[in-house]
Amino acid sequence: MSAAPGKMRSRIVLRIRTDVPAVDMGVSASYSAQIKRWADVKPVGAIAYAASVQSDERVTHRMRMRLFDAVTTQYEIVWNGWVYRVRRAKHEHFKRITTLEVEEQRRDE
Repeated sequence: MSAAPGKMRSRIVLRIRTDVPAVDMGVSASYSAQIKRWADVKPVGAIAYAASVQSDERVTHRMRMRLFDAVTTQYEIVWNGWVYRVRRAKHEHFKRITTLEVEEQRRDE
């Protein structure tokens, strides 16, 4: 089940979030350079979500894009004004497609 070019019509932004100490004893978010990619974004089904909740690694969406092998769980994805945390990244089809399993976190600031 590969993601055909016509299915990759959602523009996502990948970035690495780093928390730095703030003057008010809290933390302030700092972001790396943002990388824009086309992706196929789909919510996971109810069974997949329930299974991920039981393992305490909630997955709400799957995002498929052309190969980007540098993705780790340190990355955040911004799509349609929402921020998602990468839970898993795997490469498929002889490393032509990267599939990200992500968890919806919050609205983008």
